[in-house]
Amino acid sequence: MSHSTVLHGHHSSATSAYRLDCDQENGTSHGGDSTEDEGVKEPAVKSWLGDFFVIDVIKGFADIDAGLCKKQPLQTLFEDFFGVDFKGTTYHDHRRRWAAASPQSR
Repeated sequence: MSHSTVLHGHHSSATSAYRLDCDQENGTSHGGDSTEDEGVKEPAVKSWLGDFFVIDVIKGFADIDAGLCKKQPLQTLFEDFFGVDFKGTTYHDHRRRWAAASPQSR
């Protein structure tokens, strides 16, 4: 997958539910590749989801999962990482699609 690809909405709906896999011992999340970059915080006004690159969305999913494992609120984690208002339905739709994607698609 190209780093310059932008993730846009309205794909066929994935039917499998996303299951967060937290390591009970240290509160970390499994299932997403993580990099050392900080969240996507740029001064320009952005719109969820169309203004974000796929690589940034995937990094956001991984960081948010790690925060959820530590019992932090989803809305706060989302807004802190992406710098935009939380859009619950769109977030959950795309999170499920990513979880249901084949390894080849990822």
